[in-house]
Amino acid sequence: FTKMKVVIGGADSNLSYYLKQEIKKSIIFENIDFIYLNKKELDITNINSIENKFKYLKPNFYINTSAYTNVDKAETNRNICYKINTIGPKNLSFVCKKFDTVLIHYSTDYVFDGLKKTKYKEDDDTNPISVYGFTKLSGDKEIIKNHKKHYILRISWLIDSYLDNFLTKIIKLLLTEKDLKVVDDQISIPTFYSNLANTTLNIISNDHTDSNYGIYNFTSIGEEVSRYQFTCFVSEYLIKKNYQVSKIKPISSNDIKNLAKRPLYSSLDCTKINKSLNINLIKWEKKIKSNIDN
Repeated sequence: FTKMKVVIGGADSNLSYYLKQEIKKSIIFENIDFIYLNKKELDITNINSIENKFKYLKPNFYINTSAYTNVDKAETNRNICYKINTIGPKNLSFVCKKFDTVLIHYSTDYVFDGLKKTKYKEDDDTNPISVYGFTKLSGDKEIIKNHKKHYILRISWLIDSYLDNFLTKIIKLLLTEKDLKVVDDQISIPTFYSNLANTTLNIISNDHTDSNYGIYNFTSIGEEVSRYQFTCFVSEYLIKKNYQVSKIKPISSNDIKNLAKRPLYSSLDCTKINKSLNINLIKWEKKIKSNIDN
């Protein structure tokens, strides 16, 4: 009996941290060998680095948590962003194909322009409006073109209780600042790192048929909200718990001098992942409350 081997690349990432936490929680993963590699140990922008590791490890799955995600800096650091978000996935797709390794990769709602009025489905036209969105989309296309055995999870607005993300920042600011200005015209649905980690591990434990591979939207379910509405929701719950919180004022995207444009609407329709892979989706409102309670 040989243990299944799963390599998690980008081991310094937030998602990697949450994968570790979820793996610890469940005994079903005791029969799987999880190997964490940081970018020094495996550089996805260098195909030889990947090949050498794969020759030695021969993984059944590779989970790519590496990405260049600073949306504004990407506008000026185009080369490095392109290397990590496009060349990296391209290299991985070639090597995974060669070693018959299933590739799990994460995409973004920023592949869309945000002009649609209803939730984006997996096969809707993409039209990124930022360097970040463009490089992520190019990476997705490379994987789809080069290696059939892939799962690409397209996610939006990652948050959770630990590490640096919008939720932890907002809670900190609500409790320490007097006034808070938050953007009110970018509408989306948040995704929890812990849920994404859990879903990734569920995918690994599932059966893998050719019809299951492909691209899937994955977020929470619940109200579509702007960053401002989300902050108000968090604030109201903190008040209920007897916290003193700052005043919140809505502003528009134009009020902030961001280098990169963001899609104004990028809610994702998650029907496909729920039906095809039997993944349960959770309500973000409920999860926020339980996160604050704990």
